[in-house]
Parts: sequence; C-alpha cells; structure tokens
Amino acid sequence: MNDIKVVKSGKKIPIIWRILEIVGLIILIGIIIKYPVAKAFDNRGKAYYSEGELDKAIQDWDKAIILNPNYADALNRRGFAYEDKEELDKAIQNYNKVIKIIPKNAEGFYNRGIAYAKAGEISKAIHDFDKAITMNSAFASDVINLAKDFNDRGLNYANREEYDKAIEDYDKAISINPNLAEAFTCRGYAYNKKGDLDKAIQDWDKSISINPKNATVFYFRGIVYTKKGDLDKAIQDFDKAISIHPNYAEAFINRGFTYIQKGNFEKAIEDFSKTISIAPDYLDAIVGMGMAYKEKGDKEKAKFWLNEALKKKEFLPDKVEAEIRKWLEKLGE
Repeated sequence: MNDIKVVKSGKKIPIIWRILEIVGLIILIGIIIKYPVAKAFDNRGKAYYSEGELDKAIQDWDKAIILNPNYADALNRRGFAYEDKEELDKAIQNYNKVIKIIPKNAEGFYNRGIAYAKAGEISKAIHDFDKAITMNSAFASDVINLAKDFNDRGLNYANREEYDKAIEDYDKAISINPNLAEAFTCRGYAYNKKGDLDKAIQDWDKSISINPKNATVFYFRGIVYTKKGDLDKAIQDFDKAISIHPNYAEAFINRGFTYIQKGNFEKAIEDFSKTISIAPDYLDAIVGMGMAYKEKGDKEKAKFWLNEALKKKEFLPDKVEAEIRKWLEKLGE
C-alpha cells in the first residue's frame, strides 16, 4: 500500500512529515508560552521572599521549576528560602541541582558551602569554598566575610551567656578562616567563662601568634594566669598589654593586685597611682591603694584611701564594703 500523501505547493509530502511539523509547532508554542510564565512565577516568588513570605515564595518557585526544570536562578533562590527556614538539606538539594545545570557556577558552590557550614559539615563547606574561589577569586573576600559573620553570631550568643553555642560558631569561623585572630580571641573568652582556662590560654596563644599587637588578648591571658596562680606570667602579659596601650587602666589595676599577691606593695602602689592618674574615679584603684598601704603597714595612708573608697559606697558591692569596714576597724578607726 502506498503512503498517504498530502499536496503542498504542487508537491506530494508524506503525512508523517506534516505531523512532525505540527508537533514541532506545538512544542515551540509550549516553549514560547511556558518560559515567560515560569519567569512570572519567579518574579512573584522574589516579591514574596522580599516580604518574608517564605512559604509562598517557595510555592511560586516550585511552579517556575516545574515549567522550566533547568531554571537555575529559581533553584538558587528556592535554596535561599529553605536556608532561611533552616531546612538545610532541602537548600543543599537545590544548590546541587544548580551545580549540575551549570557545573562552572562559582556562586552555586559558594551558596552550597554556606549551607554546609550552617549544617556543621565544615569539610564539605571548605571544599565548596575552595571550588568557588578557584572559579572566581572574588569569592575569597566573601568567604572571609562569612567567617566574620559566624564570629559575630558567636558574640551575640556570648552576650546572652550561651557559651556552648558561641563556641560552635567560633569553631565554624576558625574552620573557614584559620587566620581570623578575633575568633580565637572570642573563643578563648568563652572558654574562660566556662572555666576551661587551659583552652582559653591556647586560643589566646594562637590569637597572639596571628596578631601580636592586640593589647586586650595579653590582658585577658594575664587575668587567667592570675587565676591559675602563675603570677610571673600574668605580670609579663600585663606588661605587654601596657607596652602596646600605655593608658590601659584595667591592665595597671590587675598588675597592681597581682603585685599585692607577690608581696611587692611598692609596685602595686605605683600601678594604682598610675590608674588614678588616668581615671581619677576608678574605684578599684582606690580600694587597691588602701589594700596595698594596709599590707605595707602604713596605717594612715591605708585609712585615707579606704575612707576615700567608702565615700563612693553606693558603687561598692556589699561584701567589699563590709570588708573595708573590717579593715578600718583593725586599723583603729
């Protein structure tokens, strides 16, 4: 049997060709129609996202991606939304698809790296950051800023005395940027507050090795050495803090009290005097002067400074005020 033919421009064309032309036209029309519709859903998703309507944004990006499964921008944005919802597995799945569609997409690797970091999968995060930076060196500064962001969030936790959560964020910051001295400083402070003095010292040692010009770190480490009873190391650290910051009143005060513990009352008096010259109303220094003169055996000067402290008793803790009154009683007043 002969194929059924149709006549077009005086020529006979196989019917199958005609069918293929029609199917191709239908597909073309579908493409022409669905891609602008996908873009419309994407745009509305962005609007919802900007208003914080994450679920509605995701629903629109779902529709956009159904219409165009290779819509990398919509996949990327849906990943952001899932990340904001702390559904990190779903965020990573979206970034996986972006990378599969565009294997050389540095942004896709960077975004997935952030999600991995938030999920605590630091080795995977670092791998993705390395890939992103290799493809586009501009992402190096973004990675550094991300480490700072984790450090800043750690500070917020520390301010709320949630030290375990703070340490988790400092860990992430350090894993991403091992040369972030500030993160070692902050993590050391958190360990100190938790009573883990040895880990605090280790972190401050590292911070100082990165940035030896930070007087505060020497001051912190000096305080911890005092707590541990290592008074000579404490004094060395207070010395270093003062050499960097000559008007560091807190360092003078703590060095003064450390000298009292060592029985060097003259040097203690020198440090408290220097503090008072910097900040005349610094109550700890005034109390310190009274203590140093009392321990030195100079009763009159001791009584003078202890009475000066009592003039500001509204600022004294009750225990300190009670102790000062006991000292004055023993001194004969």
